[in-house]
This record gives sequence, structure tokens and C-alpha cells, in this order.
Amino acid sequence: MQENILYHKFAKYYDIIYADKDYKKECDFIEAIIQAYHASSNPSKILDIGCGSGEHVLILAQRGYQVTGIDSSETMISMAKKKSSRLNINFQLMDMTELSLTEKFDVCTCLFCGISYLSENDDLKNALRCIKESLRPDGLFIFDFWNGIAVTSQKPSIKIKDVKYGKYSRIIRIAEPELDLTNQICDVKYHCLVIEKEKLVDEFEEIHPIRFFFPREIEWYLKDSGFKIIKVCSFFNYDFEQEPNSWCLTIIARAGH
Repeated sequence: MQENILYHKFAKYYDIIYADKDYKKECDFIEAIIQAYHASSNPSKILDIGCGSGEHVLILAQRGYQVTGIDSSETMISMAKKKSSRLNINFQLMDMTELSLTEKFDVCTCLFCGISYLSENDDLKNALRCIKESLRPDGLFIFDFWNGIAVTSQKPSIKIKDVKYGKYSRIIRIAEPELDLTNQICDVKYHCLVIEKEKLVDEFEEIHPIRFFFPREIEWYLKDSGFKIIKVCSFFNYDFEQEPNSWCLTIIARAGH
């Protein structure tokens, strides 16, 4: 498998750029969904797809779950393994469209809009088929995605993030979106500047094509793949309700028999 070029240079600075991301709160939300909707009283095995540098996996493992994390970025998987050296966590370099796992899971998660990186219909169909085959009957699939309703009405804009780390270091990340309404893609060009002691020490660009879905559209793909939709809600909404203008929506689906 080739290194995922979307997270090559970017991966090196990933944890610094997203140091403000509240992984614990996100895991709280996932646990709330599991407790509310899983058919079993004691689901224990979780598959995290697009696990990145492993932050969600580490927290869930520390909370007692048996967690497997997969990602298509060799750099990310290497970072995750280093963090988890003292924990019994299975990290594997694998693409979500080509899952080949022998064990079955109670829950599958795909967070931080990982599904939105599947820009081709066939890739989405293959991923959903593989995910369903990896779940036990009645297992939950929990994922979030860019909501086409919000994207097309609000329109993405240029965003600049300036992250200070250490005493003299900072990363400036400029995210410049280009919207392709015909193909439901937003190409996000990340331009990153790494500065140490007022000197530019690294600079790079990556373009991330992010697909946005309309709720009825993604529901069709799920039903066609053998999933039953339980709920569409806004991320971090503990009442599991959908807010119309939410940029990021969460789907809770159950694998059919």
C-alpha cells in the first residue's frame, strides 16, 4: 500500500495543529450513543476507521474497550503505535475500502468526517460493504460527515489557525477551500508554515478533497449496503437531534443480519 499523500507532511504536525481538539468529549459522545442504542448490554469491541494518530483509540482503550484502529497513512499508524506501546491495541495500515479483518466488532466508528474523504461512489459502496462485514449482527456504525445542506447554504471560507507550541515555535495553517458543487467536493488547500525562533523552518501544501453529502443521499447508500438508520443528529448533541445548520452531522446505523 502506498503512503496516503493526504497525510504525508501534514501528519508530522497533526497532533500539534489539533492540540485543541477535545478527544475526551468526542469519546463521551460516542459512549453515550453506544449506551443509548446498542442492542447488547455490554458491547466491548470497537473498530475505529481512519484512526489517525490514535487519540480516540487510546481513550477508548483506557476506558476498557478492546479497540482496533486502522488508517491508510503509514505515518499516522506509526505515530499511533508509539503512543500505545504500553497498551494492548491493534493498529493496522489499511484502507477502509479494502478492510480484511477476521474478527467481528460490536461498534465501528469513523470520526472527524473520514467518510467525506471517499469522493467516488464506488469507494463509498466498497467501504460500507466492508464495514458491514466487519460488524456483528446488530452492531452499530457511528460516523460524521460534511452536511451538504449547510455547506451549500453557508459556503466554506478561508480559515487561518495559528498554533503556538513550546517556547519559541508556532505553526500557521491556512485552509483555503474551493467548492465544486457539481461533484459535491470541497478541495481544501492547506498551506502550512512552521516557524521556530522567528525563522521559517518548514513550509508545505496539501490539498484535501472533502465530499459533502445530503442526509437523504447518505441514508440511501447505507440502506443499500444493509444498514438500518437509527438516527441522524448533530455532533455533540446529547439529545440526538439534528440541527438544520449543523456543518457536521452524525449518523447512527445498525448492521442488518
